[in-house]
Amino acid sequence: MKARRLLAAALFMLARGVAQAQQADEINPPPPTEVQAPFRLIVNHADKGEAVVVMKDDDLYMKRADLLEAGILPLAGRDVQVAGQTLLSLKSVSPPLSYELDEREIVLRITAPPELLPTTAIDLGGTPAGIVYRRDTAGFFNYAPRVTDAGRVSLYEEMGASIHGNLLFSSAYLSSQNAAVRGLTNFTIDDRQALRRTTLGDTLVLTGPLGSGHFVGGATIAREYDLDPYVSRSPHLGYVGTTMTPATLDVYVNGARVRSQPLEPGTFQLNNLRVGGGSGVATYVIRDVFGHEQTIVNPFYIASGVLAKGLSEYTYSVGALRDSVGRASWDYSRPAALGRHRVGLSDRVTLGGRAEATDEVISGGPAIDMLTAIGQLELEIGGSRSAQATSGLATFLSYSYVSRVIGGGLFGRFATNHYATVDIGSKADRPNLDSGVFLSVPIGVHWSLASQATLQSYRDRGRAARVGMQANVRIRSFLALLASASQAWNQDGTKPWEVFVSLSCALSGGHNVSLGGRLNEHGAGLLMAANKSLPLGQGYGYRASAVLAEQSSAEGLAQYQTLFGRYGADYRIDGNQRELTLDAAGALAVVPGVGVFPTLPVQDGFGVIRVAGVKNVRGYLNNQEIGRTDRNGNLLVPNLLSYYGNRLGIEQEDVPIQYGIQTTEMTLAPPFRGAAIADFPVTIPHFYRGRFVIDDHGKKIVPKYGQVRVQHNGSEVLSPLGEQGEFELDGVEPATYTAFIESTDGNCQLELKVADSEKVVVELGVVTCKVH
Repeated sequence: MKARRLLAAALFMLARGVAQAQQADEINPPPPTEVQAPFRLIVNHADKGEAVVVMKDDDLYMKRADLLEAGILPLAGRDVQVAGQTLLSLKSVSPPLSYELDEREIVLRITAPPELLPTTAIDLGGTPAGIVYRRDTAGFFNYAPRVTDAGRVSLYEEMGASIHGNLLFSSAYLSSQNAAVRGLTNFTIDDRQALRRTTLGDTLVLTGPLGSGHFVGGATIAREYDLDPYVSRSPHLGYVGTTMTPATLDVYVNGARVRSQPLEPGTFQLNNLRVGGGSGVATYVIRDVFGHEQTIVNPFYIASGVLAKGLSEYTYSVGALRDSVGRASWDYSRPAALGRHRVGLSDRVTLGGRAEATDEVISGGPAIDMLTAIGQLELEIGGSRSAQATSGLATFLSYSYVSRVIGGGLFGRFATNHYATVDIGSKADRPNLDSGVFLSVPIGVHWSLASQATLQSYRDRGRAARVGMQANVRIRSFLALLASASQAWNQDGTKPWEVFVSLSCALSGGHNVSLGGRLNEHGAGLLMAANKSLPLGQGYGYRASAVLAEQSSAEGLAQYQTLFGRYGADYRIDGNQRELTLDAAGALAVVPGVGVFPTLPVQDGFGVIRVAGVKNVRGYLNNQEIGRTDRNGNLLVPNLLSYYGNRLGIEQEDVPIQYGIQTTEMTLAPPFRGAAIADFPVTIPHFYRGRFVIDDHGKKIVPKYGQVRVQHNGSEVLSPLGEQGEFELDGVEPATYTAFIESTDGNCQLELKVADSEKVVVELGVVTCKVH
């Protein structure tokens, strides 16, 4: 390649000499000289590979396609027939381009303005590269039995079947004290591309702060952003800039670097920077190849209740109300329709509305969320009309501001005496006023203070209020102090108060201990506790606590978790009352065509790592070992995050050396409470050896020094033939191939069947091909 470029430089220099001679002889100029050769192409200091350049007279010519491939947008310019092809004259596009031919380095350098370079969109919080969304059919049965020393026995169970990503689900509760009770039953259809979830059956429907929260048996359709967690529903943070040379972008949020990104010359657009709620600062630092640095500071405020411009969220439900979920199986009562819809009119204003109706009440009203320079403001107005010909009005107002130096807000809900919703009838008692204020302030790095106050005024019961304050002190990385105080005023005239102080210490191995004291109107008490949470995989956890006071109590809980379930024993002492409870929780997961697996309860998605036929291979979830494959080469992976990219992998060292494997890691996203199969196919690389003989109507011919071609499913493998017709086929999988023997001694075609084998080298012996 270097030699070609050196030759090109020599030819170019020769062509220039000829051109100069032409200029000297104006009367009888010689015919124009054309020279073409490959040159390295540099665009705005970025290497774009090799391109053919043609020189004629004092101009350079190139293919438009080569410039497009180098990242330069289409140019006007003049096309000329040169060297038997249509090429673009660089002289005709200079300006806006500028170029320099370097014969010594054999390089053509082009400088293009930003408007002629493509815009690169960079998703800073986007979908992981290579993510695969699986919708494998699977089922599960969750069980959670419990028994006490008093003879009470209960069982909670859940059954689900994920059919191509759509979930059929039902639950039930059985007890020795009561009849069996059905829980929720529904069929959920998820449309990830449209972010739409349709539920047929029982579901909880929420319609906002002035509305209801009720179980409905019927049909519900909702915009569900959890179906694609990489889509941001909040206003996007980003930046648009340009760079004339290759550069590196570093993105910082509140001083912490969250992304480093290489940039090509041209315009770049940063989108979807993920930040926490509240106020903060995003900083973009751009360093080009020459070390020049540019810093852009972008303050922001993100409010969780405000949608990005053009986005919407909604819930619409029609069916019958369920009034006693968990206590009755068929507790459907009044028909009802409920709905809520919100639309982002701009990045700062979201407009919405709510409506709900039964045969007894109609209720609804508008709502608005606004992002201001000093926080988020939410306002909702509601009105209702009941069957008793009573009307009601309600208003909800909230304000919040969150930053690194202070956080606070207030809320107030005001309702008239007969304001009604699906949940609250016009005759029921309700708070006419429900309000509160909160404030939190970090003091330095190790201190934080928080306070809150609430006030409620009920129509029938009267008023209640409470104030409280809490302080957190981080003494050391492992040692923390918590102190709180509260005072309440209840409707019955009581005024309970309490002061609490606790010192907690985090020990190695996940153990935590704490010692605290409590003082209230009933007296003083000493609190002691120790605990350890269950690990992600196999292991134990516990919780032990004791309260020494006038009425002492104690509790001891021990748990152990395996890959197949969770088991625990809980012993409680409260005065003279004592109770021992034994419980367990586990599941059976069914994946058709793969197997049935005992596992931990299925709460979200789950997966199966498959290394078919290879046992004892370590499997990983997000680089953490979770177990080994069974004798069939399968390993169930519980607790995957649905619709998120979960990195599943295997340990290549555990795969026997005779096997070939293409990949050891993949990123999969299962559906909600569904399965994702991570298939890591392994193959045994075979070498098939033998010797061909051609049977030409009884005459035996050895096809020496020829070749054999074997074809299967569009692929072809070649092997030379030796003096005795020997051949060796490499990279051939067990199958039936069409083989073509080609030699000066004769040609022949046959069907060559190669069988599977545990051997790497498979001897086929003498293979005879008959000429027909």
